[in-house]
Amino acid sequence: MKKKAARVPCYSSKGHKNVLFLEEKRQLFHIDQDLPCYPFWYEYVIREDDAVYQSGPVAYAMFIIGLEGVSHYTIGGIDYAVPPETLLFVPEFTPFRISSSGRICKCLLEVKGSNLTSLLATFNLRETKLFQLHGHPEFVREMRKIADKVGSRDENDFLDAMGMTYQFIARLSFLQKKEKGEENLLQKILEFLEQDFSRTIKLNDLCTALKMSPSTLTRFTKRHLGFTPMQYRARRKLERATYYLYMKEMTIKEIAYRLGYCNPFFFSKEFKRFSGLSPIAYRAEQHLLREIGRDVDNRKK
Repeated sequence: MKKKAARVPCYSSKGHKNVLFLEEKRQLFHIDQDLPCYPFWYEYVIREDDAVYQSGPVAYAMFIIGLEGVSHYTIGGIDYAVPPETLLFVPEFTPFRISSSGRICKCLLEVKGSNLTSLLATFNLRETKLFQLHGHPEFVREMRKIADKVGSRDENDFLDAMGMTYQFIARLSFLQKKEKGEENLLQKILEFLEQDFSRTIKLNDLCTALKMSPSTLTRFTKRHLGFTPMQYRARRKLERATYYLYMKEMTIKEIAYRLGYCNPFFFSKEFKRFSGLSPIAYRAEQHLLREIGRDVDNRKK
């Protein structure tokens, strides 16, 4: 029997559930293989009530375009305002909080894929970013075209949607300042470091692949990323762990092995150093925060 996908805990206020108009389209084409990148959800919403929505880390990237009013996304303690003609990109495994006051209208595209992290890194989309779309109405049109394909069960429509999604991401990357040379090298490094986390990768493996000395490579990554190559990979593993800890079905031992830690106790020690909490305490705290949010919402009803 196929195991049901785990659900990420979230909090949704009453105002968030009250909408004037909501169009939702999800991927209907049956996928029996792990594809590198594909769209799986589109949403167009108009809302007037004050609203709050909070979610833990999710296994997809989001592209949000403001059409009317202003939505606010709080990510990593930073507030990102999304007014009309603005696109907000949110990478995978990023906890977020959405709030809005008064009338807002926006559209949203969610993208999954086995190689999505590497693909986004290739296009210099490694962190939350805001893009000004003034003079670029094609982004709304292209997202709408993708949405039309997402709601189909036809194989050709699904393939078209994959291609258009790749083009959408590539076009978005062109809005950024291009820094060739060092930027291309950084992309190659990130693609290597963000491979399957269950594998053991050593610094010499990366040096051999890039034909660079350990000292040169380390200086380069510290200058651009703030970490040595192995520190960066370890950090990305622990960021991914915050997502897995939302999944009640996964034990601490399973999470450790999924992330390439042979010893669950070492994983717990590293996670506590990273987050300030043990994996068990972190999981319990997130569960408590979700329950508190529900209680507050119930008292308001």
